[in-house]
Amino acid sequence: YGLDENKDVVPDDYQAIVTYKAVNGIVGFDKVYVTLFNNEGEWAKDGVGQLTKEQIPTTTPNKGYHFVNWTPATPVEGTKITRNGTTTFTANHAINTYSATVNYIDEDSGKEIAPATHVADIEHDKELDGNTYAKAIDGYAFTQAEKVTITQDNMAVNVYYSVDVVGTDPNNPDQPDGIPDKYQAEVTFAAVNGAVSFNRTYVTLYMDNVYSVKGIGFLSNQQIPTTTPNEGYHFVNWSPMEPAIDRSITKQGAAFTANHAINTYSATVRFIDEDNGTEIAPAETINGIEHGFILNGAAHRIAITGYAFTTADTAIIERDHAIVNVYYSVDTKGGEGNPDNTSDGIPDKYQVRFAYTAAENGSVNGTVIEYVTRPGHVTTAPVRPQALVDALADDGYSFVNWTADGNVYLNTDAIRNTYFTGDTVFTAGFAAVPVPVVPIPVVPTPPAVSPTVTPPAPVLPVAPLVTPPAVVPVVPAPAPAPGPTVEENEPERPKVEETEEVDENVTAKAGSEGSWALINLLCSGGTVLLGLVLLLSKLKKEEDEEEDKTAAMRNGNNKQSERYKRRKWLRAVSTVTAVVSVIVFFLTEDMSLAMVLIDKWTLLMAAFLIIQIIFVLFGRKWKELDEKAENTEAAHS
Repeated sequence: YGLDENKDVVPDDYQAIVTYKAVNGIVGFDKVYVTLFNNEGEWAKDGVGQLTKEQIPTTTPNKGYHFVNWTPATPVEGTKITRNGTTTFTANHAINTYSATVNYIDEDSGKEIAPATHVADIEHDKELDGNTYAKAIDGYAFTQAEKVTITQDNMAVNVYYSVDVVGTDPNNPDQPDGIPDKYQAEVTFAAVNGAVSFNRTYVTLYMDNVYSVKGIGFLSNQQIPTTTPNEGYHFVNWSPMEPAIDRSITKQGAAFTANHAINTYSATVRFIDEDNGTEIAPAETINGIEHGFILNGAAHRIAITGYAFTTADTAIIERDHAIVNVYYSVDTKGGEGNPDNTSDGIPDKYQVRFAYTAAENGSVNGTVIEYVTRPGHVTTAPVRPQALVDALADDGYSFVNWTADGNVYLNTDAIRNTYFTGDTVFTAGFAAVPVPVVPIPVVPTPPAVSPTVTPPAPVLPVAPLVTPPAVVPVVPAPAPAPGPTVEENEPERPKVEETEEVDENVTAKAGSEGSWALINLLCSGGTVLLGLVLLLSKLKKEEDEEEDKTAAMRNGNNKQSERYKRRKWLRAVSTVTAVVSVIVFFLTEDMSLAMVLIDKWTLLMAAFLIIQIIFVLFGRKWKELDEKAENTEAAHS
């Protein structure tokens, strides 16, 4: 007998044990006994055996694995087995590998926001961590990722994001900061009458140290702006409250406004004599003037006795204690009633005083003192007086002229037409009216015997000429030649009433008193010149006209006769117009007086000129018609 542990009725010495193993799996059985035979088919210890089909186990891979091969060889039916040969077979299994997809998802909308990432060769039961595949996506911030154990092909792993377009940097609030915007609150800043260094920022909300839309946030020191008031303003406060680092901010956000108020100042208005720079009244202090206000000194002028307002400063108030000057100048003259002692609201330095006085033997009536204001408020500008006065001579005297500073003025018109730069006093001069002395003729009684003696004719005195402005005394006439001797008992002479020689009334010129008009002279000259032109143009054809007249009378040509009469009539009327124009000019104008441009006779003189122009135009027109008619008659003949 031999040992038979497997109880197959074959001694174990004639059998080989074949062992089966599995890596990452299992086999159906782990060993079998193969009987060894020699060449004669007998059991033999050094014989050879063969595996049967039943002696080859099945293999089962572990979960997630798959069969790969047998080593060192694959046991199959008929595989030869010996004691010294391979008696152990191992079934090898390898782990499965899969591919997976990593998706990038907006966790708030569920939309895919970037192309997916494909991951291959993932071993079975390995965990695919989405955090490993998180990446930067513009406009989004990473929030979380899935971790998935891969057990099959085409599994998906999601990586989640949320919108991120703003940040907590106050200088770059539109720069993303990697924190989802939904976990941040907006804080805005504004200023009234000023500016803030930035106008918005964002704070991150936390709850239990985790981002949360229900959490709270706080401003940092860097997130509180500085304020700058506008020019002329100052900071007052923040509303509704002051932004601070301990101020809680929720998802609703917050808004803060920096309030600035305008600065107010005081200013001084001074009242100054512009001629010497002294203050002439107490200064006025004005408080509560807002920055930038235009303070017009003229609005604060006051009435100051003895002074007149002239001008005032205008200042833009941008600081405290500004000074605005209101200027005045002395005004004590020029008023009504007593102009030398009454103010009129016009500085005296801009006025010229004119006084009118009378020399002996007369008086002055009217505005005897007048003040005339210089134009443009220029202290050296010349002015013309109004001279609203009359010179009244005493009985036996007559007005001669006005004198001032050595100058002579014949009448007030001459004064009005003269410019003066300084105060002037006009004096009216008067002269005695010369009265001729008429001698009383002596009629002697002739003696009876003595021959008749004819007394010489009395000599009438001649009044001397009076040269203005000097007053020339009247020289008495010389006594008449003595007559013959008269007896003492000569009868009383009859009284002869004294007669006063009175100047004949002189007809005044019709023109303006004391002047003649230049336009009148030009009109008269033009009238004469046009008359001469018309007259000379007709004289050239005088012989032709005589022939026309003779031919017209001989041939009975009425048209030629009419032309001849028309020429004669036009020449005569033109000549008369020119002569009348000259006569009227010399009757109405005195060229020894001062010249003016026009007077009341200018329209009449212009009418003469217009009439003469019409005559010349008709003469030229008739001439053209006559020449045309003559040419036609010549053609017919």
